[in-house]
Amino acid sequence: MLDRNNTCVLIFNMQNEMVPLLSDSVQVLHNNIWLVDFSSILGIPIVIFKHKKL
Repeated sequence: MLDRNNTCVLIFNMQNEMVPLLSDSVQVLHNNIWLVDFSSILGIPIVIFKHKKL
């Protein structure tokens, strides 16, 4: 069972130019939005990492 005191959702940024290359990219984006919404409802912290291009 998850304990919100020691759990977080970790999402790595989705680079706009890479998303179209993913298989079923629309579903991937939808799933990420659902995960963030659901985690917010449960009070689970969300951490988003943003990749910086070199």
